[in-house]
Amino acid sequence: MEKSWTIREAEEIDIAAIAQVHVASWKSTYHGLIPASVIESYTVERRNTIWAKILAQGKTKTLVIADKSIFGFVNFGATRDSDKDVHQTAEINAIYLLESYWRRKLGKVLLEQAIQDILAQGFHEITLWVLDSNTRARSFYAALRFYPDGASKLDVRGDATLTELRYCRVFS
Repeated sequence: MEKSWTIREAEEIDIAAIAQVHVASWKSTYHGLIPASVIESYTVERRNTIWAKILAQGKTKTLVIADKSIFGFVNFGATRDSDKDVHQTAEINAIYLLESYWRRKLGKVLLEQAIQDILAQGFHEITLWVLDSNTRARSFYAALRFYPDGASKLDVRGDATLTELRYCRVFS
């Protein structure tokens, strides 16, 4: 199979496509795991505003994966967790692919590129947060040698209180 996609750093022109991928993949990912009212509250318009701010601030890095159009992205930067060292630990803030691209190893390729970028920045540990009931994502991260480190947090979204688990991978 010939490679028909590329990974590159997101640009301002990509904001609308990232927002569309984010909303569509969020709905696919969390359908049946969180209340429909919470899922439906994710709108492209709101995500456009949020992604414009994220890219403009430049505190994190966003990579997109695209063939004819963007079908996935990963966002990462220094950890936001107070119990971790911002100079040693990076955090994967989000990784999403459109459902039609799932199970093609493209999420793995995208995450591995993010890991390479993170290690090149001098970080030695990478964390991410995953919904406890998202067994598909938890298996995906475990296959890439991330493991739950025992930390958890509650995420209140509308009427729903969700439990997230922190996964970690350490590099020497």
